[in-house]
Amino acid sequence: MEQAYYRLNRLRELGLVTVREEPRRGGRPIKQYRAVSQRFKIPFALTTAETRAALIRQMFTPYLEEWLRSSGRTLSAHPDQTITVYLAGEHLDINQGGWERGPAVNVGTWTTLNLSPETARELQGRMLDLVAWLGRQPPGDTPYTLALLLGEGSARP
Repeated sequence: MEQAYYRLNRLRELGLVTVREEPRRGGRPIKQYRAVSQRFKIPFALTTAETRAALIRQMFTPYLEEWLRSSGRTLSAHPDQTITVYLAGEHLDINQGGWERGPAVNVGTWTTLNLSPETARELQGRMLDLVAWLGRQPPGDTPYTLALLLGEGSARP
């Protein structure tokens, strides 16, 4: 509890959170906080992670685990869905019987690409354009998870 209190006070000192209200509970005021923004750029030095990789793992793991749970449910509900593993070990696909058919249910791929710096920059731009385009679409009834990852290095675990 002391560590949480310390961290919360540190966030207040940095101007990242403010007191939203102080309702009384049992005669005592209980502070309720809110973030001052929906987006933050936090220097690595201000995090508690030992390495940058550990920080990324800490932040991405809950999302990846939820996607894995969802994918498991989807695979159970759609017996025609396949997992394709390539012998080279640098490519893994999960898709509904093929890219060209079936409802938008679950698609995933991990692969290693050998790209020039120019092509990698273009791919990054196209990925960002895709996310922007999706943000402009009218909302539908079904939530979907989209994770686009691009990083230098091999996809081989």
